[in-house]
Amino acid sequence: MPHFFVPPSQIQNDRFTIKGEDVHYLANVRRYKAGDKIKIFDGRGKTMLGQIEHVSKDEIKGRIVGMGQAHDNRVLVTLYQAVPKGGRFDWLVEKSAELGVSRIVPLITERSEVRAVSGPKLERWRRLAKAAAQQCGRPQVTQIEEPQKMHDAVKFVPKDALNLIPWESENNKTIKEIILQNASFMHINVFIGPEGGFSVREVESAQKNGILPVTLGDNILRVETAGLLSVVLILNSFGEYDKHPS
Repeated sequence: MPHFFVPPSQIQNDRFTIKGEDVHYLANVRRYKAGDKIKIFDGRGKTMLGQIEHVSKDEIKGRIVGMGQAHDNRVLVTLYQAVPKGGRFDWLVEKSAELGVSRIVPLITERSEVRAVSGPKLERWRRLAKAAAQQCGRPQVTQIEEPQKMHDAVKFVPKDALNLIPWESENNKTIKEIILQNASFMHINVFIGPEGGFSVREVESAQKNGILPVTLGDNILRVETAGLLSVVLILNSFGEYDKHPS
C-alpha cells in the first residue's frame, strides 16, 4: 500500500487533507478515488490508515480509520555536512533519509567550494527527503535545515548531545569506541568536512566546543561517502540494524 507524507497541520482529529503535488500523483497517476484506503504518516513517527472521502483538483480529503505502530529511532543523528559541487548532495540527502538521519545541516567551511545554498536548492533537498521517506516506508522525514558556517555550527551545537568530527589526523579513536564510552547519549551530531578537509583551526575550534575527533580508517573518502559511513557506523553502534521485534 502506498505510504504518503501528510504534515501534522493537515491531520486534525480523525481527518486528513493531502495538498500539493501528491494530489496529482494520487488522483491522476494512481487513480485513487473516494472509498480507497491509503497509508499516511506525519513525519514524526506516526503512521495511519486513511480512507479517502473526497478527491478534487487541489486536494484529497479523508478520515483516519486505523493507527499504525509508532516507531521512534533509538538514536537521533544530525549530519552537519559540507556541501560538495554538483548533484552529489542530492544523492546524499536521499540515502541519509533512507537510513533514518533525523536532520541534515548543510555546512559551509573554510575550504568549501560551495559557499552559498539557494532557497530553491534547499526546497529541492526537502522534497527529496520527503520522497525518500515515502519510498522506503519510514515514518519520519529527515529535516533539511538552513545552512550554517562551521564557526557558528560548532559554537551552537547542542551540548547535551555526543558531538563527533571525523578527522584524518585522528588515528586511534573510532566512532564505536567513543559511543561505547558515552553510552548515555541518544542524540549524535557528526561533522563532515569538504574535499580538502577541515582546517586545523576549524578542528581546534570544534575541540574547544567539546566536539570529539574520530577516525574513519585509513582510506581517503569522498565527502558523501564519509557522511554516509559515519551515519551507518553510528546507527550500527546503537543496534539500529538488529532485527526489531514485530
